[in-house]
Amino acid sequence: MMIIVNGLITGMLDRTITNSVELETGHIKVYPQGYHEKADLLPTTMSISSYTHVIDLVQDVKGVTTAVPRIRAGGMLQNKETTRVIINGIDPEQDSKVRDLRKHIVKGEYLANDENIVIGEPLANRLNIKLHDEVVLSSVAADGAPVSNLFTVNALFCTGFSSYDGTMVFLPLQHAQKLLTTDGVTEIVVIVDNPEDVKTVTADIRETLHSNGLPLEALHWEQLSPELAQFAEMEKSMSFLFLSIVIIVAAIGILNTMLMAVYERVKEVGVMAAFGYKPRTILGLFVLEGLIIGVMGAAIGCILGLGINYYFSQVGIDFAGADVVEFMETHIYPRLSVSDVVYPFVFAVLVTLLAAVYPAYKASQLEPVEALRHV
Repeated sequence: MMIIVNGLITGMLDRTITNSVELETGHIKVYPQGYHEKADLLPTTMSISSYTHVIDLVQDVKGVTTAVPRIRAGGMLQNKETTRVIINGIDPEQDSKVRDLRKHIVKGEYLANDENIVIGEPLANRLNIKLHDEVVLSSVAADGAPVSNLFTVNALFCTGFSSYDGTMVFLPLQHAQKLLTTDGVTEIVVIVDNPEDVKTVTADIRETLHSNGLPLEALHWEQLSPELAQFAEMEKSMSFLFLSIVIIVAAIGILNTMLMAVYERVKEVGVMAAFGYKPRTILGLFVLEGLIIGVMGAAIGCILGLGINYYFSQVGIDFAGADVVEFMETHIYPRLSVSDVVYPFVFAVLVTLLAAVYPAYKASQLEPVEALRHV
């Protein structure tokens, strides 16, 4: 049960965090100072003007694998109908190192250098937009003036996340800059080689930026997506609670088994004591029996747990309707690390040993005469 639960939760959290990192936050984002507080408003008046210099500095930080520029702005997409969208200006080639939009294209071709855009298939269906239709994209320029331009829908994408597919519009970075009359970007997305070191790398990036006199801030994915970080902590707590219950139930079952083993062999223990077996020897025999039961049970449990996890890692488990957090997939594929198997095995053996100690002690303390008279 521990292995199955570990595999399910690890698989779910890994995919959710990976989706968030790839599609939205990256591991780290570099913003203009104070931008993050207003990020929900998608302000275009705050930008990183010398972004190529900043990217060079960031990529020199140990642990950083890539850094790419992006522009994000609120806007309106108009065909026969009008809806709010989020405009994403990206470098098509560089951005693929973080968010490979190509693999999500369902119709058309990826971004080219001409004035074309890529929109989500659900958004296109909602506005009755067809491939190669011309649409008007409107926003607020960096100087606060309203702007708009005509673009051609060159491709439709679908990630499977309705809120994302229904609001995101992608266009080449230079055309986004032209639309918003700016030569800067609103954010730089950073990917690190070891996600476990993300907080250390974030601190190093901050130090590098500040030492170069740049008024910029660097935030890691947990700060950018606090609801996802809280969800991960909640899932880990729920897992710990569930596994604690499993351990308690297992310990009680083993304790009961070992007690019955002692009471069924009281006379045997009496004979052993009468033949001169010392209490510590009797104690050791029953502890050894508990250890054998623990190792065999843990081994069988590991085999069953691995088998069940492998099966569901191929076919998945459908949790349709359970997407309680953004970027959580409804079809979950369990995933296990070595520690997810080793820890339950060791834990099971230790619990068995601890549960066997009391019955073993009781057996070692039996008086030979009383044990032989036992009925």
